[in-house]
Amino acid sequence: MMKKTLVQILFGAVLLSCSIIFSGCAGHDEYPFSPASLEKRFGDSMEEVVNELDIDLEAVEVKDVSDNQVDILIQDADMAENQKAIGLTMSFYNETLVYLRYVSDDPGFIYDCAAELGNTYDEKYGEDLTDPTRSNSRTKAGRDDFVGGDAEFVGQWRADNEKISETVFDGEETKLLLRFDSIRQSDGEPGASLAISFVPMSEMW
Repeated sequence: MMKKTLVQILFGAVLLSCSIIFSGCAGHDEYPFSPASLEKRFGDSMEEVVNELDIDLEAVEVKDVSDNQVDILIQDADMAENQKAIGLTMSFYNETLVYLRYVSDDPGFIYDCAAELGNTYDEKYGEDLTDPTRSNSRTKAGRDDFVGGDAEFVGQWRADNEKISETVFDGEETKLLLRFDSIRQSDGEPGASLAISFVPMSEMW
């Protein structure tokens, strides 16, 4: 009996440690602006996103980029515990959320976040469509190279979003695009960006 109880305690400890390790980027619902949380809102209307996330449009920057595109820019958005995005851009085409971009001053966090998201998308959508021989394929992304210099990597998956397909791309099937870049900020300090978007299947990357 004692042995069984000890095994249960150890198993519970392992589960707890795993949940701590993998709660970083994915964020979960306590961080509504995390990539994993906002990704669930792709295809939602701008009104739905603003109301459900309680976004004060007077406190953020709203840009009318074109007749059919509106961007909402939020500073210091919580991505995970002790991790804020310097800037978060949410782009709405035809009033529909199709694009997210995070800018951070922590390239290591962005790399780990992209790696976790990529693995999640592999499991959820299937094989990464990016040509693995390309130098900027997600599968070739090395953490040291990413953190230490300027680099861009992409991953893309067949992931049709019917709402986005009909509302934005005239019925064309869509794919999910993940792009992460290591960059230099205006002050010369290292930074990184992470972008997630739905694009037409015909769009080349």
